[in-house]
Parts: sequence; structure tokens; C-alpha cells
Amino acid sequence: MGLRATWEALTDGLRERNLFFGTRPLATVMRPRFLTQQQYELLQRGVELVVAALQRLGDALLADAALLPHCADAAGRGAPGARSRLSAA
Repeated sequence: MGLRATWEALTDGLRERNLFFGTRPLATVMRPRFLTQQQYELLQRGVELVVAALQRLGDALLADAALLPHCADAAGRGAPGARSRLSAA
């Protein structure tokens, strides 16, 4: 399938699903991300670390529910130096 045929198939599918904003398809921001093998492996390792940390946190919370308020407090504070996008209203 060529580029034009791929684009037409995409826009036809979007049109069938009413995924247009006026005359513009909503998928105009979909762009491929080309990564080198090294970038991919670095990203993959980073994701593995985050997933492992979340798994350990979930296991700890299931083992001791008393930890939950501490996690909620820490989540509310955010990372040191980070600006929150949440309002305190």
C-alpha cells in the first residue's frame, strides 16, 4: 500500500467514525517516532524500571494498607522542584 492509499484509508476510517473537527481529521498529530536501536533499548529499559517500581509499590500497598495515606501525601507533593498543574481550589 502506497503513501497516498494509506492516507486515504486512514481518512476514510476517521470519517466513518466521525473523527473530524470540521473538515480536519483529528489524526493530523499522529506522527511516527523514529528511534535508533540504542534509543529504543534505553527507552525500553527505562520503562522496565518504572514498571518494576510501580509493581513493588503496588505489592507493598497490598501487603500494608497503612502505607496508602503516605503514598497519597507524597503524590500530592510531587517531585521536589516540580511545578504542579493541579490547582489547590
